[in-house]
Amino acid sequence: MSASCCRAVGWLDRMNRRSVSVLLLSVVAALLAGGVIFSQSPSQTPPRLLVLLVIDQMRSDYLDRFRGSWTGGLHRLLTEGAVFSNAAYPYFHTWTCAGHATISTGTYPEVHGIIQNAWWDRELRRNVTCTDDPKVPLISYGTPLKTGASVWQLQVSTLADELRAKSPQSKIVALSLKERSAVMLAGRQADVATWFDDGLNIWATSSAYAKGPLPFLAAFLQQNPVERGLSDTWTKRLEPSMYLGTDEGFGESPPRGWSASFPHPYDDGTHTTDNAFYERWQESPASDAYIERMSEVTVDALKLGRGQATDYLALSFSTLDLVGHDFGPDSHEVQDVLSHLDVTLERLFTFLDNRVGRGAYVVAVSADHGVAPIPEQAAKAGLDAGRILTTTISRSVEQALEPVLGAGPHVARVVFTDIYFE
Repeated sequence: MSASCCRAVGWLDRMNRRSVSVLLLSVVAALLAGGVIFSQSPSQTPPRLLVLLVIDQMRSDYLDRFRGSWTGGLHRLLTEGAVFSNAAYPYFHTWTCAGHATISTGTYPEVHGIIQNAWWDRELRRNVTCTDDPKVPLISYGTPLKTGASVWQLQVSTLADELRAKSPQSKIVALSLKERSAVMLAGRQADVATWFDDGLNIWATSSAYAKGPLPFLAAFLQQNPVERGLSDTWTKRLEPSMYLGTDEGFGESPPRGWSASFPHPYDDGTHTTDNAFYERWQESPASDAYIERMSEVTVDALKLGRGQATDYLALSFSTLDLVGHDFGPDSHEVQDVLSHLDVTLERLFTFLDNRVGRGAYVVAVSADHGVAPIPEQAAKAGLDAGRILTTTISRSVEQALEPVLGAGPHVARVVFTDIYFE
């Protein structure tokens, strides 16, 4: 950012390391005290807009590996901002929901209560997600939705909540592809919290935040349908010599309709916008760019950063996470997604320079977690790595417990890496 806001830029350093609580609590303290945070030149005027960006699955080593190919927004963050290299998450479950809750609150799962993306509820006898809330139905920008979502399971207040408590005039916005990302960043009183429902492939919000579809977003979505991108193709943005490693890595598992190497057409040849199309679209740079464009419309509609109070804009970019899981951290796809995000963030910062004013907004950037290498690639490199089914884990635990406790079942459910007992 500019001379007066570039020091608000921060990165979560390691893949599984300590939280950004110091950074975000400093943000809160500065806002409550009425001072500009991390500015190069001290000022008594609070920022007009606080921008919180989360890059899902952004490993710290990407900063060193790929920064030479960045010339836009990521480059600006690194050259005009401060990198906090001694920041980490000191807890085991560095998943998306837990990470976003930690970023949003400055506390750990043992305090904020979001331990996973989902967990086993012994009373309900089913898995529940971190945002499950049947009391507040979802609001759809398309096909009606029956489920509900809110932040009610979060045990502490968020940065957005504290800002609103101090300044009721402040506007709160959170946008993401993922429901859990948007909800955790939005807090309890957001003016806008919007995400893409990948079950029905429509945009949605919750009645916890709005009484109905917001007209300006409904108009944007109608004028810019995701389906318009069916004929597009994701191609490499950089020169061939700039890519590290191989384009078709061992163990990669691309979505249906794509191969493990570029190019990646959004149309698999069927010319239909089926579920596979939406999966491919989400797993492409186009979805990050769409979130950015949606943020521009929202900034204009709500006039963010143009009032007397400090407003809050939180964006979580999910594409890197989806690509990283399928193609792995050493893939050309991961490197290319970040190159495209570099362009997307340049557009965002240029837009904010013009609308809010260069020097009138602050930016904080973090990751919710990182990613390990593809197990097959790690095993091929001689490491002790592989995959194991949760059913295998459950069966092994039962076999170990039966001689001691008698006939089971003793295991209620295995959820991710957690074992829940009866």
